[in-house]
Amino acid sequence: MELGAKICQPQSPRCDACPVSSHCQAQQRGLTAELPELPARKPTTRRQDVSAVVLRPHDGQLCLVTRPSHGVWGGMLEFCRVERRPGEAIPRAARRAARETAGLVVETVAAADSVEVQHTVMNTRIKLSGVLCVGSETHAESLAGIRWLPPHAIATGALASPQRQIWQQLAEAAATYMRAHA
Repeated sequence: MELGAKICQPQSPRCDACPVSSHCQAQQRGLTAELPELPARKPTTRRQDVSAVVLRPHDGQLCLVTRPSHGVWGGMLEFCRVERRPGEAIPRAARRAARETAGLVVETVAAADSVEVQHTVMNTRIKLSGVLCVGSETHAESLAGIRWLPPHAIATGALASPQRQIWQQLAEAAATYMRAHA
């Protein structure tokens, strides 16, 4: 039986349904409303990340990098991503993301506005902006963890939900760019 999940809940203990209530120290002492003592929550921090959704113009494939194996979303794929510096323009941060994470020199697509997804990871509230960029590999193919995938692979690839949401918002702008430059 899952006592902690179903019966002995911090906000609303169901002592009448508990099979071990006759042995419960909290109930005997009248402390069920005060226990368990939960630790104080860490304060929420905020940050802004920027992803460069890099489109390779000659074949329409997208550049993805592998996240480090440790930490949140370890080993998963993501678009080139950096934390935005104070005062840094979003398009500039996107170009920096491509350069720093994949060694790519890119240009932002002027017709595509940046898009935004907000999400929370533990106690960090992240505003993730995505910018459609175009560029092609230089030495990026030789860097470990860099992959070029066709757009349809994003739906089934090992990407975190916020990265997939960024792509969903930029997919039409990417298709428009490819049609205009075919």
